Amino acid sequence: SGPCEAGFYCQGRALTPVRDVCPAGAYCPPGSALPIPCPAGTYSNLSGLRSLPECLDCPPGDCPEGAFCNETGMAVPQECPKGHYCLAGSSFPLPCPAGTYSDVVRAASCKPCPAGSYCSLPGLSEPEGYCQPGYYCTQGSSSSSPVRLRRRCPPGFYCPQRTGLHFYPCPPGTHNPSYGLS
Repeated sequence: SGPCEAGFYCQGRALTPVRDVCPAGAYCPPGSALPIPCPAGTYSNLSGLRSLPECLDCPPGDCPEGAFCNETGMAVPQECPKGHYCLAGSSFPLPCPAGTYSDVVRAASCKPCPAGSYCSLPGLSEPEGYCQPGYYCTQGSSSSSPVRLRRRCPPGFYCPQRTGLHFYPCPPGTHNPSYGLS
């Protein structure tokens, strides 16, 4: 019987070795004893590959937006997880930066944290919480009490928890002379 043909691998050293088709995510040149995984940054969703050039390159474009290709021997690109985003050709998922989040898999971009809430950590799959009473948080806030950004509730107004861009005027007959009233 001769060497194992391309697209197959043959295990064993007996006169009649076991011959199996090369699985998806790998290639098998002639004489292969085991499948060789497609390298990181490539993938293959077909079986029976004969050589490395048959593994599909991920960057740029073959690995679609919302997916990444970072492991050897991949049969298909992996879905980008929640809290991350993946551009076309990504080798790994990127965490959503502070002030943003992603609540879906296969995201190609992150969403800004909604007004009235904040996202202080990278990689969030949902807003972390609501703005503290006495402060207002604009869309994309990364702090629950954005003092450094001078976003305390202004004099003459009050800001209950969850306040976004809209703060509330003090009721008739009342007055607030200072910043930060909740």
